[in-house]
Amino acid sequence: MRRTTTTFTTAVLTAAVAVALGGCSSSDKSSSDAKATTTPPATPSAAPTTTAPAKHVDGHLDYTGATTGSADFTGGVRCEVVGGRFMGITAPDLDPAGMRKAAPSFIAAPAPYKLAALVTADRKSYSQNGNVQGLDAHKSGGTWTVTVQNLKIGTLTGDPGVTVNGSLTCTKITTK
Repeated sequence: MRRTTTTFTTAVLTAAVAVALGGCSSSDKSSSDAKATTTPPATPSAAPTTTAPAKHVDGHLDYTGATTGSADFTGGVRCEVVGGRFMGITAPDLDPAGMRKAAPSFIAAPAPYKLAALVTADRKSYSQNGNVQGLDAHKSGGTWTVTVQNLKIGTLTGDPGVTVNGSLTCTKITTK
């Protein structure tokens, strides 16, 4: 149990530091991405149209403040649960190296870690350490859902941060 929690903590802190330092590069890869399909022209003069299949959204967050927008997470959501207690969330479900490239991305952990980080689609980074209020996780049936309500995430520079609201469904659970 201690090793898994330590591994998760290391991954969360590594990703949070990468987020806070803005070390993001441009990449938008999702494990649920599907190939686009091309529809042939209806008439010889009509151009073909391309439609992408709809992606399953595992979570949605809205944020307001220094920047306003929303984020849909389609690459899975990983949650850590230890002894039946929610310990943290990572969206999308990527390893720490992948998280440095992902935008949007969201990481949060209640006590004892008390941290939250958000990278918006336009690569603006926000992080909070120590005062993480507004994060609630509950299990219904076999599914964990994390609700984010008025979670305030600041910046390392002291600039205004964002307030985050939404919910995410855990698609992968790490338990011990």
